[in-house]
Amino acid sequence: MEQKSFFREHWGACIVVPIVFSVLALGILGALSYAFLSPYTQLVQIFMDESANEEPRDFMAELEELEMDKQSEPVKPEESDENTIPLSSITYPKAGDRYGTITVSGTAVNCPLYYGNAHSSLNRGAGTFNGASGAGIPGQGYTIFIMGHNHTFFSDLKHAEVGSEVTIKTYYGTYVYKIREMKPVHYEDTSAYDLTRTEESLILYTCYPFEELGFTPYRYLVYCDYVSGPKIDPTR
Repeated sequence: MEQKSFFREHWGACIVVPIVFSVLALGILGALSYAFLSPYTQLVQIFMDESANEEPRDFMAELEELEMDKQSEPVKPEESDENTIPLSSITYPKAGDRYGTITVSGTAVNCPLYYGNAHSSLNRGAGTFNGASGAGIPGQGYTIFIMGHNHTFFSDLKHAEVGSEVTIKTYYGTYVYKIREMKPVHYEDTSAYDLTRTEESLILYTCYPFEELGFTPYRYLVYCDYVSGPKIDPTR
């Protein structure tokens, strides 16, 4: 008696079974590829990510255009008090906006300053942390966090010294801070900064050691005291 083949009686299995095995094989290969390539794709994102807000503004370029236009006068704070700027007289930057430049005396640090610390901003310059209450922009009277990559714009921060000046030129005024301390800390050490301070201060930070690429568990912090620059009055 002839034994009937399963595949002869169920000819559809000839199509379904190979497809099922193919899907399983692709799933296994995909999982293995993700586990192997994930660290490298994260590193590539640091250099290639161009995400930002929909329409970032370049306040410094706009200011330069105003200064070059002989028929227009640059927008300035009220003349009545040169040390104070009404909040209503400035446009508060949004994530991705270039609103200034930053330099550190005695070093090669000299780069554009953006609002926010997304990869797209840090690929072009330094970024101002905007992810917590108590952190602000120059003139607000808060703690200001400014980050730069240790292998690009903040690579020469290692040559900064106590007493060096940090100058931040914004589209609404120029600010000067003086370095008082520098040290490496663990990235999870929240005691390394204080967001409850009532006086303005500046903290520059970058990954540490300076020669390392990609994620490192330490950050190099540069603490600076406010020296000069117009203060933003939130009541006006």
